Amino acid sequence: MQRTISKQLAITYLDTRLNKCDSAIATMQLESYYTNDEPPLKIGAINPVSRQYAHDIGDTVDVEPRILVNYGCLLTNVIRSEFLEKYIRSQR
Repeated sequence: MQRTISKQLAITYLDTRLNKCDSAIATMQLESYYTNDEPPLKIGAINPVSRQYAHDIGDTVDVEPRILVNYGCLLTNVIRSEFLEKYIRSQR
């Protein structure tokens, strides 16, 4: 589903198991955004650590309501990226 980003919220650093961690040992980051829907929808993107947002305000992105990473992890309202696809393939 196409959504337009209206606000960049936060960058959370993640380890290889998608757990929060210190930025010094992070292997990826979770970027949080709000969309311009009413009410705003909180969405996320998982990308390699860059300490910067991959998407700008006004960007239109494809948001998946649910993505199964593995049998113990389900992501909701997430932007499907090439990096995330490679991560999911490595978990199965």
